[in-house]
Amino acid sequence: MNEDQVLNELSRSAKETVQSKYPFDLNRLETKVLERVRGQERRRGWQFVTWSAGLAVCAALLLNVFHAFDGSNSPFFGKTGAKQTTATFEYLQPDEGFANALKNGYPLLPAVKTERNGYTVEVKDAMIDEKRFVYTMIVSGEKIEAIAREKDEDKKAEMLYHELTSEFDKNVKATGMLSTDFTQSNGIHYLIMKGNYMLKQDAVKHILSQPKPVLPMQLVKRGSGKNSETLAEIALPLTRELVAADKIVKPTAGEKPQPGTQELLQDLKVTQIEVSPTVMRVKLQAKLQDGYKLKGLAHPRLIDGKGTEYPLLENPRSYDSKGAEIASLHPEYSRDNNHEAPVGYYLDFIPSFYFNEIPNGLKLQFDGMEISTRKKGSFAVNRNGKFPLEAPFGSKTSRINRVYYDQNKLFLVLPGELLTEETVFTVDGVAEDEEVFQENDKTFIKSYSVPKKDTYQVETARNDEETIKFNGLLPVR
Repeated sequence: MNEDQVLNELSRSAKETVQSKYPFDLNRLETKVLERVRGQERRRGWQFVTWSAGLAVCAALLLNVFHAFDGSNSPFFGKTGAKQTTATFEYLQPDEGFANALKNGYPLLPAVKTERNGYTVEVKDAMIDEKRFVYTMIVSGEKIEAIAREKDEDKKAEMLYHELTSEFDKNVKATGMLSTDFTQSNGIHYLIMKGNYMLKQDAVKHILSQPKPVLPMQLVKRGSGKNSETLAEIALPLTRELVAADKIVKPTAGEKPQPGTQELLQDLKVTQIEVSPTVMRVKLQAKLQDGYKLKGLAHPRLIDGKGTEYPLLENPRSYDSKGAEIASLHPEYSRDNNHEAPVGYYLDFIPSFYFNEIPNGLKLQFDGMEISTRKKGSFAVNRNGKFPLEAPFGSKTSRINRVYYDQNKLFLVLPGELLTEETVFTVDGVAEDEEVFQENDKTFIKSYSVPKKDTYQVETARNDEETIKFNGLLPVR
């Protein structure tokens, strides 16, 4: 499939996804998407175009989503407690969790603006609860205008999309994403950065415990290596009125879980649901037969007694061999536990019933599970033997292309395929020193610091994953 075909497929898929929810001119959407994507040209090859395409599709989609609303009444266009920028921007449509919180009166943080080092920085449309944090950082000023005048488009893209970024207090542990767009309005250029993050446990409680609770944010210029420069700082004031605490739902005793007729999953139960204004976190515990680990659930959904379905916050992360959606479980580890095995798991669902009565008949349903187990293999390799050599890579079979000894190390030359990457190799019990991928012949070369001899024992291990289908049900209340 060539690049134009991929771009057209992106546009078609985006239109079909949004058309079901928001009525607007789809032809105009397609034009915006393709114009934004092709505006990047193919300066850095397909990898750059793919990244630009995703950004452009996102920006154009979300612009049109907001055209489906009255901008003057939308919380993401209205006043947020401070003077707003004069330009009209393409703000991200909040997901159903944030939109539901806004509809029920959950507040945005006051907008904050500062001017430092030739940059004008405003943080607005920020919302936070104990689980999530979303914000928009708008950057303008003479330094941004200087970047806009840069003639070298590659250099301009590097400065805008790589060097400049927004960060917040490193003591607030979080995972998420930051999307960046560069636009012009009324002759002024703006760099717009939109952050959407999941917060680690107790992150907000730590901030609120301070005498004057603020969430420090920075506009940062990345440097080489780990060097970076803080260009501007903004402190977002927080109060308990702006950050609602979780509500805890404990399962009621009675109805037993229904894990199907399979035997590997010996116990799976919901331990509690942490209900925040923007998301609901369902916590689970599981027990499997020895040697097996639970990786994910097939199409999990939270359903109440009236049949209302609360879908996953995130899209399924993977698919099994037959194309079924698998939602990866997020592991939780004990702070005092140095072992790899998690003490529990969780999944996040939206929208939240935080603002309503906790529904009756609540249950978690799923269509099966994904499990993994460690498969091992063993074989002898002779330096003077015949190659390629068929060998067990864990539970599967591949080959050793050749072996050789040089500078007090044994080298294994392996096929450049996913099976090689997934497999751990040891030689006479010794782990590899280094792995190098050879682009010319598409091979992996692994080196081992072992004495020179004719025959070596190679041990292999890999995680073998399997999806087991059944109708699963975990009652909550």
